[in-house]
Amino acid sequence: MARAGYLSVHLVNTFLLLGALALTGHWSADDSPWRRPATGAAPWLLAGGLLALLLLGVTGAIAALGNTLFPSTSLAQGLRADVSPLSHPLIRLRVLHPLFALITGAYLSLMVWQVARLRPDSLETRWGRRLTGLVLIQLGVGIANLLLFAPTVLQLTHLLVADLLWISQVIFTAAALRAAPAGAEALRTPPCPQCGSRRVLPIAYGLPGPELMRLAKRGRVVLGGCVVGPESPRWRCAGCDRSFGGAELSPGAP
Repeated sequence: MARAGYLSVHLVNTFLLLGALALTGHWSADDSPWRRPATGAAPWLLAGGLLALLLLGVTGAIAALGNTLFPSTSLAQGLRADVSPLSHPLIRLRVLHPLFALITGAYLSLMVWQVARLRPDSLETRWGRRLTGLVLIQLGVGIANLLLFAPTVLQLTHLLVADLLWISQVIFTAAALRAAPAGAEALRTPPCPQCGSRRVLPIAYGLPGPELMRLAKRGRVVLGGCVVGPESPRWRCAGCDRSFGGAELSPGAP
């Protein structure tokens, strides 16, 4: 049992290291500020997803150790050993992993849906969809791992997908915490007077610096040039290309 303990600690430490590396890469490409509200369910839902994946990884490490030390020759024999009071604790504990995997998979899928409702912009990075897809892939690999009595190749594949799932959850958490809460952009950004779209971008005037250039490349702001007057438009519609908010200009005007 001591071996199961330090393997679990080692796996958690590996996940934390992978998360730090993933965040380093993510933040180096996107340095927009966090928008963490004082209240709201999104941070708690995201934290629950991270914790659930850590616990799932720990149960997976215990199950893998039990399969390695006490291999089963058939599925029926393995199931009988899982519920037998005479079995080694590692064998009895391995049944927790598939049960917890189903619960965690359902939670992550519902979490992505709920966070997308609370912070719609979080889906722009596509990490939510990747996370949901990896949940389905991991469940499939886990079922194959169970039916084929955990061959080494499938165990390594299972671990690889688990790492990708963890990285996706970490980056989705970071992206969701940076996304504006639902309704926040609507309060600050007026709808387009021509087409009614809410996909409206602010127009920035003056000589752009590195930060403004990065925002323009990501499609978060429109560069209006260095000439600005009291009637210069403040907004540009991303749908119909109408500029408005100052002097009403024709579509495509700067």
